[in-house]
Amino acid sequence: MKKALHIIIIGFVLAACSASTKLQVSYIQKDLQPHRYNKVAVLALANSDPNRLAIEEAVANQFKAEGVNATSTFFMFPLANRADMIADMEVTPEEIKTYVQQKVMENNIDALLIISLLDTRTTQRYVYENVGPSIYINPIGYPAYGYSYYDYYYYSYNVTGNTGYYTTETTYFLESNLYDVETEKLLWTGQTKTENITSIDAEVKRFAKVVVYDMMNKKVVITK
Repeated sequence: MKKALHIIIIGFVLAACSASTKLQVSYIQKDLQPHRYNKVAVLALANSDPNRLAIEEAVANQFKAEGVNATSTFFMFPLANRADMIADMEVTPEEIKTYVQQKVMENNIDALLIISLLDTRTTQRYVYENVGPSIYINPIGYPAYGYSYYDYYYYSYNVTGNTGYYTTETTYFLESNLYDVETEKLLWTGQTKTENITSIDAEVKRFAKVVVYDMMNKKVVITK
């Protein structure tokens, strides 16, 4: 019994502390020919300007660390993530397309990486102030269904007489698409999952390493 409870405790601690960005799936264009791009631009459609800038700079810097010339588009397309302001300007989709094409050409960009939010999901867990490990709270409010009697015994034993608080955690699912500007073809697409964010700066660097490494490893972008 003690061994079982020890394993349970470790499982709860690991579940509560794991935090990172993981690449769930990625695909490359069929019959892709490795290509050396002179300038890769990064465009992130984030929920805020600071987050957008942080993502773009992190990815661009990671490309540079791999020997690829890359740049953020934050100042190139200042309203890219502001759909509300674009709507107020009453511009047509065709005008937006033309504007983007002009900016891409003016800045000598030959590959464009667009990062967008696919989905967000939230979960609740209860943190016990006198216990330490946090336990996932399922929709009915406590971990009863799907657990054994000794799991529930340990849960009840530690809950009784202890106080704590609920915390909400958000999981982000992002999609990244790399396009060849000349052919307008999609070269690479990847979907990532990010959860338990404690530091935006640290997490965008993890995200950048994950997506750039996959592109470089699959020779979507090469340096020679």
